[in-house]
Parts: sequence; C-alpha cells; structure tokens
Amino acid sequence: MPHADPEERRRYRKAYMRAKRAQLGSELKAKEAAWSAAYYRANRQKRVQNALSWNKANPDSHRSSSRKWRKNHPEKDREYGHVKHSRRRSAKGQFTLADWRSLVGRSPRCYWCRRTWTVARKPTHDHVIALSNGGDNSPENSVCACKECNSRKGNRTFHPINGQGILL
Repeated sequence: MPHADPEERRRYRKAYMRAKRAQLGSELKAKEAAWSAAYYRANRQKRVQNALSWNKANPDSHRSSSRKWRKNHPEKDREYGHVKHSRRRSAKGQFTLADWRSLVGRSPRCYWCRRTWTVARKPTHDHVIALSNGGDNSPENSVCACKECNSRKGNRTFHPINGQGILL
C-alpha cells in the first residue's frame, strides 16, 4: 500500500481532491452536492441517532450551543415551537415563518381589540378556532392578536365580526 500511515493517506487524499476540484470546477461541486443530498436523505435516521447520542454524552456543550442558536435565531426558534405544538395537537395545515411575516405585515392592529401595535403591545399568533378545538394550523385560521386578548380568549371561539361566542 503506497500510504500505510493514515495521516499521510489523509494528506494525500486532501491534496488529490483539491487538485480534482480545481480541474473539474463546478461540475464536480454539483455532483458532490447531489451525492451529499442523497446521502443525507438515505441516512436520516443514522444522523438523528448520532446527534442524540452526542447530545446525551455532551449535555453542557449541547445546552450552550442550543442557547446560542436560539439567541441568534429568535424567529426560527418561535416557528419551531409552533410547529412542535401543532404536531402535538395533530393539527392539519402548515403555518410558516413567511406566513407569519405576511400576516403581521397586513395586520396593523390587534384583530380582537383593534388597538395598534406598540413596543409593549406586540402581535402574537392566535388561532380563530383553537387547535385544541380541532382548528387547523393554517393562515386562514390565524390572526394577529395582542398577548392580552390572546390570553383572555384562550381556546374559546368567537365570531370574527361581532365578537360573540360561536356554538360549534
């Protein structure tokens, strides 16, 4: 074997791949990307198991990296929380971060009390028909409500025009 030493073999392989990439350019990168995507799809369960075992073996590192990620990506973190909540409720439909941004963009005030948004009064995601009552997690069933109205409403269902309770 020309490179019996593992370190020497690794250095040779790196140099070889660097030269090959320079020679083939974007064609090789596209093939590698396709192979990588196929590999990740085919080995999803294995990757999940590896991640879970690493998280269990390194709880402090996992906790600190998770906190750092949540601090740097608050909107994504909120979206993942909503997705997790709707899955737990077995809700139909999908409400994405893009849907939320669109909803906030066209909602200048609280849907229920009609007060405008301020620094203290921020919009929250409210389901007209609550997930616990069989509502779906879709843009059609979603409104922007202030925290106060959202909390007061709870899982009750209200008529969107007159605010009266609806008997379903």
